[in-house]
Formats: sequence, structure tokens, C-alpha cells
Amino acid sequence: MIFFWTKSSKIGSRLIRWGLGEDCSHFAIGFFEDSNDPRVLESRLENGVRDVSFSEFISDGKKIIHAIQWPEIGVEENRVYTYIKNEIEGRPYDAPAVIFWALAGIKRKLFGGGFPIKNDWGRDELFYCVEIVSAMPRDLLEDFGLEFLKDDIEMMSPHQVFGELRFSDLRDITEAFQCRK
Repeated sequence: MIFFWTKSSKIGSRLIRWGLGEDCSHFAIGFFEDSNDPRVLESRLENGVRDVSFSEFISDGKKIIHAIQWPEIGVEENRVYTYIKNEIEGRPYDAPAVIFWALAGIKRKLFGGGFPIKNDWGRDELFYCVEIVSAMPRDLLEDFGLEFLKDDIEMMSPHQVFGELRFSDLRDITEAFQCRK
């Protein structure tokens, strides 16, 4: 299982990176247990939460900026993939939450100050990209001291999630994907 952080030349990606001063604008989780058909779960404005092949994921003009691999020891990747997919696939994108989040970023960029802790426009049954990690089984997150990602992620940017994970015991494998950048 690999966590991906990407960017693209699309206006939404550019605005997110500009507003937050960060290098990535999107988050997804890849599952490579079946090397003949690796899958990626992501949430997009146009489709909501969807399951796509890795080749389709990367062919959409995305550039991989960061990649972190979940340890294989004790983790059956297929179980996690099925669990997350059954929990959230097909759920709509949380556009109101992203608009609130984007406005907070623009306000911070233009006027300074902090970022809200709570997303007042977010809805539990909808997902935007980083919220996919909150659909992971709690026990897996607890094993690495990351259980807060289950509950406290609604105002985190993709890069903030990367910051939390890169200092855990997970392995940064960004270099393996640099040829795709």
C-alpha cells in the first residue's frame, strides 16, 4: 500500500498550492498487492470517491510529488483495500468542505493568521481527497500512532498529512516514482 501526493496543471491544483504555499494538492492510496492490476482509491470533484487503475490515475496529468509505503509486515493489503473500498467508494466529493478549506487558505495567504481547526461546511458522508485516509481500519493507524488521522483530518491539507506520515515509521519511496514526475 502506497500513499501518493500529487499535483497537476489544473486550476484547482494551482490554487491549492498557491494558497497554502505547498508542493502538492492531491492525495490518494495505491494498492499494489496484485501487480498485474494495481488499484488507486481517490476522491475527485468530478467523480467523488473512485477506484481506478494506477495507469489511469497517473495518466490524468498528475505528477507524483511524494510517495510513502505502508510496511508489509502484518498488513494484508487486500484486506485494507476491500475495507476502504466498501466503506467509501461511490460517495460524493465534499465540495462544500473543500470550498471552506480553500477560502481559509486564500484568507491566510492574503491576510495572514491561522487556519481553522474545524471545517464548518464538511459533511461526514462526503469525502475530499485527504479524508480517504480516515477510512482506513483504526487498528492499522493505531499501530503507528496515527489514530488521530481517523478523526482530526478535516482541515489538513495533503501536504500536512504527508508531514505527519513522513516522520512515522513508514517508508518514503518518492525516489522510486521520480521518473513519473
